[in-house]
Amino acid sequence: MKDTQHNTTELSVGQQLTLLSQRPERKEPDLAYLASLPNFRRVLRYSVSLADLESKQVYDPLGKDKATWSRYESGDAPFPAELILPLRAITNNDAPLLWLNYQAGFDLTTLRPRESDTERQLREAREEAAELRRTLKHVLEARK
Repeated sequence: MKDTQHNTTELSVGQQLTLLSQRPERKEPDLAYLASLPNFRRVLRYSVSLADLESKQVYDPLGKDKATWSRYESGDAPFPAELILPLRAITNNDAPLLWLNYQAGFDLTTLRPRESDTERQLREAREEAAELRRTLKHVLEARK
């Protein structure tokens, strides 16, 4: 079956900015329901539904046509991994990522953004400063 997708599956910076400005209100997925979904096509539908979007509002920005999207939704074609993050940007929810995480054996509640090196250094510096304050407080109390 030939995929009649648009020329590119990558979103330009302009398209990404447009998507961000039109993002739906963020709604957290129902984790128990999400865990009960048997396959990715159901997760795909749930993610779009959770965002209260019509299919066209999703497949157009992804650079796909209606027929291709229909094959993703029906399970007749696999959903491309490279579209998961753009889908997340469009729907403004983590349902697909959480479900994949769960299928890989992780707890549904552990999906957290990875710390950058700068964030890690800042957290460690704050922890060290808090420990130094506690030590100083004990020293000052001992002098009294």
